[in-house]
Amino acid sequence: MKSLLLNHVLPLLLALIALTSFAYCEETDGTAYNDEAAYADDHKPNVASTGGHDTYRLPEDLKDGLTIASLKDAGADVAKIMEMSKKTAAGDWKQIDSILIAYKGNLVFEDYYHGGKIDEPHTLMSITKSVTACIAGCAVQKGLIKNLNDPVLNYFPSITREEVDPSVMKITVHDVLSSRTGLKEGSREKKPEVSGKGVIAEAKKLYTQSVAEGVGENFAYGGVNAYQTGLLLCAVSGKALNKFAEETLFADLGIEKYKWKKGRGGSKVHSVGAGLELRSRDMMKVGLLIRNKGKCGEKQVLPESYVEAMTGAYHKSPHMGNYGYMWWSTGGPDDKKGQPLRISARGAKGQFIFYRPDLDLVAVFTSNNRKAFKQPFEMFDQFIVPAFTGKQ
Repeated sequence: MKSLLLNHVLPLLLALIALTSFAYCEETDGTAYNDEAAYADDHKPNVASTGGHDTYRLPEDLKDGLTIASLKDAGADVAKIMEMSKKTAAGDWKQIDSILIAYKGNLVFEDYYHGGKIDEPHTLMSITKSVTACIAGCAVQKGLIKNLNDPVLNYFPSITREEVDPSVMKITVHDVLSSRTGLKEGSREKKPEVSGKGVIAEAKKLYTQSVAEGVGENFAYGGVNAYQTGLLLCAVSGKALNKFAEETLFADLGIEKYKWKKGRGGSKVHSVGAGLELRSRDMMKVGLLIRNKGKCGEKQVLPESYVEAMTGAYHKSPHMGNYGYMWWSTGGPDDKKGQPLRISARGAKGQFIFYRPDLDLVAVFTSNNRKAFKQPFEMFDQFIVPAFTGKQ
């Protein structure tokens, strides 16, 4: 009986679990609570909000790279924004713990609720992916990634073509960044033994032991595609992912205080799926980088063409929206309902960066909501947008 369980029943159960997990990842829209979010449950307890959210206060100028302006000078409906702020403090949207708004590149509103703090890094969940996509843009800017259409194995020269399944050779950098590699980890029938440790050994194990199906077409959110991005960045930089980030994106944006969960078994490929924590102000800097087409001040941090590619639409779904290089979008010129373009980074439990190019608006939300995680969509559309357009 024990032999039957080990040799037949257990493998079938594991296969069923893996299939269910894979299908779930395909259907997520970046906000769904899943196993990746589990470690964040104890990150911050739900707490009541303190008072003082019914009067507008100009954001503090911390000389941190963000320029400050007032809602009134921006011509916004201050009362509308403060109505949202009071509702947030009252818990109408559960545990929203920070809201920041920038208009025409200036920070015009900033407040913290339910235990949120201006100087405390917040778990980003899947916005980690979006930030990692920006780090990949830094690698492009520095010439470490030559061409987005290069086969990804070009950047792992120690992996010979004879070692991998022919399907894996078709995967390009563009496929990796757009989560359409079709790679199924460990799916190859013949799995070569791989010795050693480090990024190259990790990459060799992944690519020699896996098969890819529907390269450039089969979209799968998170998991192995995010991991490949981390492997690629570590390989081209020769550094741990967080160290490369510190020397490029973080240095350019003035991001000094962060936390990043280590990868598999302490790997230098830090958790790309959901392991980064940033302060809300630093999230705003990322949003403004997209707004500024890759520039921070006078420096071109990301190629403008890369930002356009990153915020493109390679996978389209009426449920999920459009997916670029780990950034989401809805609406735009081709939208059948005439909805304006909205670019976003999204994370489970209610983490968002929104950008409306037509209104020159960027907004940041952080939350600790396991169930009400999509409420920032409503808040953005029903309060922030009308406050700057005068339209309900």
